[in-house]
Amino acid sequence: MAGAPRGARPAPARRGPVPPAGVAGHAPARAGTARIGWCVRARNRGDGRRAPCHPRTRYHGESAARSGAPNLAPWSRPVARAVRRFTPLVLLPLVVVVAALVASPAEAQRAAGLSTVREGYERLLALYVDPLSPDGLLREAWNGAVGAALAAGVTLVPALPPLLPSAGGAWSAFTAAYIQLERLSAARVAPAALAYAALDAMAGARHECHTYFMPPDRYAQFRAALSGQAQFVGIGVSLSGPPFIIAHVFPDSPAERAGLQPGDEIVAVDGVPAAEATMASLRARITGPEGTTVRLTIRRPGVDDPLEVELVRAVVRIPLLTTSLRPDGVAVLRLTTFATDGASERALRVALQELEARGARAWVLDLRGNGGGAVHSVLNVLGIFLPEGVPAITQVDRRGTVRTLTTIGPPLDTQRPLAVLVGPGTASGGEIAAAVLQDTGRARLFGQRTAGCANVGTLVELSDGSGMSITSARLLAGPAQRRLDGVGLSPDEEVAVGVGDPALEAAVGWLVQRVVHEDEPVPAGG
Repeated sequence: MAGAPRGARPAPARRGPVPPAGVAGHAPARAGTARIGWCVRARNRGDGRRAPCHPRTRYHGESAARSGAPNLAPWSRPVARAVRRFTPLVLLPLVVVVAALVASPAEAQRAAGLSTVREGYERLLALYVDPLSPDGLLREAWNGAVGAALAAGVTLVPALPPLLPSAGGAWSAFTAAYIQLERLSAARVAPAALAYAALDAMAGARHECHTYFMPPDRYAQFRAALSGQAQFVGIGVSLSGPPFIIAHVFPDSPAERAGLQPGDEIVAVDGVPAAEATMASLRARITGPEGTTVRLTIRRPGVDDPLEVELVRAVVRIPLLTTSLRPDGVAVLRLTTFATDGASERALRVALQELEARGARAWVLDLRGNGGGAVHSVLNVLGIFLPEGVPAITQVDRRGTVRTLTTIGPPLDTQRPLAVLVGPGTASGGEIAAAVLQDTGRARLFGQRTAGCANVGTLVELSDGSGMSITSARLLAGPAQRRLDGVGLSPDEEVAVGVGDPALEAAVGWLVQRVVHEDEPVPAGG
C-alpha cells in the first residue's frame, strides 16, 4: 500500500460490521495527528489556508498522512482576514458577528474559544471510528459548557435551540446560543475554560480510552512523554487499585528517597482516607506544586502499625529505559514508552548488546506502566525479538478497510530466554507488544491483567495549543488477532503485588530454570 510503513500489508476491505480490535496508542496531527496510532498535521499557514500533512508525519504508531485526513467540510470557510488568527474555521453566516468582535480583546478571546470548539467538533466528525451525529455531538458540547458555567456560579444560561441534523446547520444554531452563553458567563468563566469544558464533554461522551481532550499544558506534557522525555511533579510512584498499591517507585524520586516500596498500600493522603477515592481523585491529592509537602499513611505487608511518611513534591523524570544485570545472569530492562522518534528500539538494541557482553543469560522485559506509543516503534521493538514479517497488528478503520502490520527486523543475532512483566498500567502498545510475544511463544508473561485500552488514536493539535486524541481505528493483536480493547491481556502466571517485587522474582525463577536446562541461546521467535 502506497505510503504504508515497512511491514504493512494491505487486506481487502470487509463489508458489514467492523470487528472489534485494539492496539497501542495514537498518531499526532498538529492541526490533526495520528497515533497507535496518529498524524501530526501542520497548523494553519499565514495565508489562512491549511497546509497538507507532510508525507513523513508520524503516527502514534504509523504515518498519519498515510491514511489522509479528510478535507474540511465544504460549509467551512475562512472569514474576515483581520480575525483569521482567531477563527480559522468560522462559518460564513458568522462573518458579520465575528468581524464585529475584533474591536474588543475580550470579544476576540471569546471568538477564539468558539473557533477552538469548532475545530474539535470538525475533527471528531471527520476522524472518529464510528459515525457521529452533528446535533448529538453539539448537544454534548453544550452540556459541558453549561455545566462549567453553572459550577462557576452563573445563574442565567440561555436555552439551546433545536439543532438541524446537518453539520453546518447544527453548528449555526449552536453558535448563536454559545455566544450568548459566553457573554453571560464572562464575569465568572474564561472563554478558554468554557471552550475546554465543551471539548472535554464531546470527547468524554465517547467513553473510549483513546478519545480525550487535553488543555495546552497537558498536551505539551503528553507530546514530551511520547518522545521519551516524560516528567511530572509528584512523588514518583505508579499505582494499581483500588486498593491503592504502589506498583513501581521511580529512581531518584521523593518516594525512593523516603523509602517507599512496591507493595506498600496508600491508606490515607494528608489524613483523608483513600478507601472511597477513585484513582483520579487520589492522584489529584498526591500531586501538587513543586516544593509542597504531602503526608501519606502507608500499610506495609508484614508490618503491624501503619507508617506515616511526609514527602516533598518534586519534578520526577521518567527514564525511557532502565537496565540492570543480576548476579544470576538475568538482565532486567524496564521500557516506559514506545517513543515516536525511534529512541525506544535504538536504546533497547544497544542495551541488550551491552548486557550480552557483560554475561547476560536471560532477559526480563518490564512493560508495567508502559502506556503505549508509536505503532512503528512497537513493530520495531518486536522485531528485536522476532523474525521480520510476523503479523502483529490488524487495523480496521471507519470505512471497514483492514490492514495487517508486521514486525520490522532484523532480530538480534543472539536471543535469550525472555519473560515479560505486565500489569494494570500496561496499556495500548504495551499490551499489544506483550500479546504478540505471548502468541508466538517467544515470551512468558508474569504479573496482572493489562488495562484493556488498545485501539488507534489520532492525535490532533488545535490552533490554541490544546489537543485531542481521537479513536480512529479498531485493532486486533498478534497472529491470533485477539481483541484486547475493553478486555485486557491475561499473563501466563498471575502474580499479585506484594512486598518487594513478586512478579519479577517469579519471572527470574522461571528464567533460571530455563537457563539451567539450555546451554545455547534460543532462536528468535522461540
